[in-house]
Amino acid sequence: MTGTIIGNQNPMVGKAYPYEIQPSGLSFGLKGEYEWHLYKKQKNGIWKDITSQPKKGEKVTYRFGEIGLGIEFQMKVYETKKGIFPGLPATKELAATFILIPTSNKVPKIDKVILFNRGGKDVNKASYRDTLIAQAHCIAMFNKEIEFHL
Repeated sequence: MTGTIIGNQNPMVGKAYPYEIQPSGLSFGLKGEYEWHLYKKQKNGIWKDITSQPKKGEKVTYRFGEIGLGIEFQMKVYETKKGIFPGLPATKELAATFILIPTSNKVPKIDKVILFNRGGKDVNKASYRDTLIAQAHCIAMFNKEIEFHL
């Protein structure tokens, strides 16, 4: 790799953030074009390329939607250099990688908890044989686990 990506590793969902590649000093003036690709980490641990049209340039902006909340993404920047001599093909090499995880702009919290008695009786006078159902109303707690103790 020949550079580093500068930008926010935990971008807020719905807000655009700038990202920039800083090439290392070893490029010797042969500056090429930069292509930005975005990869999403699957449940099995494999990275999937989700780039439809790669962004180009040294500076780009990305905006992550609510669906990407808490999912690990990898940004890869490839540098395309034209051949030094006429007739030589262009080369494409990995310039930098960057891991990021989008976060929510809301504070996660439990708004309220409601207890239901399956037998239809009063929840406050439940016996040990009754089945109680707890329903939690949450804010910004998508894919979070909640544990109840009665």
